[in-house]
Amino acid sequence: MIEQNQKSREYTKRVISSCFGRKISNIEADSILEKMESETKKASYEIKDKTGKISKSMFGNFDLSKRIFFSPSAAIQQVGQSILAVGEEEFEKNRKYKKAKEILVAIDFIIARKKTNKENWVISGQETPDIILADPFKNKRIKLEIMEIPNRIKEGWSSDISSEVASFILKKKNSKDYGKFSHLLVHFRFNKMKLNVEEICNRMNDYAKNNKILFEQIWAIAYTKPDSSQFKIFCLYPYYFQESISKDEKLQLLY
Repeated sequence: MIEQNQKSREYTKRVISSCFGRKISNIEADSILEKMESETKKASYEIKDKTGKISKSMFGNFDLSKRIFFSPSAAIQQVGQSILAVGEEEFEKNRKYKKAKEILVAIDFIIARKKTNKENWVISGQETPDIILADPFKNKRIKLEIMEIPNRIKEGWSSDISSEVASFILKKKNSKDYGKFSHLLVHFRFNKMKLNVEEICNRMNDYAKNNKILFEQIWAIAYTKPDSSQFKIFCLYPYYFQESISKDEKLQLLY
């Protein structure tokens, strides 16, 4: 038991370092593990109460020395600790925090899916580059690859922006097979540009008629306020969909 606890502690410290760029003490690692175990039991009891029977979830028997999970609110808390430690400017410019920033984008994707599909995804903490989302009660996981299209990329593009965006995404990410259950989330960072996102979706599906798209779904996210308090989520492939999320809604949808 002592050896198992030590493995769980060390794994937690590595995950926090890898995902959030922060070194933590043994005491903090133990505190994180204790909270996760408490939330796991609470979630299991809630499922039992709602269904009238005991439902197994992968939370119920997962090995804390091999895999830990973060709810959106827990992940936000960890990112907040990283920002508090180094300041917003250092957090933004240092590549050490690239994964943490990707996790923030992934959280907004989760929040949007919570609103539209009533799904409860959590983030699986690991040391590999992929972000893995898991639904603990449906025993379902997806790999979420995140790419950013910065504002500078559009320089030199033709006036057919929809084609340029679709082509850029496919050239950049459709050459590598990420395996089953892979989804792509594209972060648009265009300033003052109105994109015809439905047309981008059409171009994706035109491409798919004669070529294989290696992702099950391709999504995009665009922040409509400088402080990220509002954003839109879009499905670009295999169908078109969009939804708007405000800061107040986001806070209500957090778990």
